[in-house]
Parts: sequence; structure tokens; C-alpha cells
Amino acid sequence: MDRIEAIEALTRKALWLSNWTIHHANHIRPNVDGVKVGGHQASSASMAAIMAALYFGILKP
Repeated sequence: MDRIEAIEALTRKALWLSNWTIHHANHIRPNVDGVKVGGHQASSASMAAIMAALYFGILKP
């Protein structure tokens, strides 16, 4: 796997995890007060690729 493929894979994983977190918070966890968690991750999804490229390509973890 080359560097670009690795960054793309990490981006997909981060997007999947953000979707799962919101789904879990709204549909699986006990919710005694009935309040839902925001679910508009699409507005910041484009930042996942930018942040992955910066973090793993420029900033060095």
C-alpha cells in the first residue's frame, strides 16, 4: 500500500467512525432523557481528507 492509499484508507475509517458514533448515540445507547445527538457530519466530512493528509503527510504523528 502506498502513502496515498494509506491516507485514503485512514480517511474512510475516520468517516465510518464518525457515522457510527452518531448512529450509536441516537439509536443504541440508553437515552433516558430522549435528547438526540446532532447528526450533520457531512458538513465537516471534507475536512477528514485534509486532516488525514496533513497529519500523516506533513505533521508526522
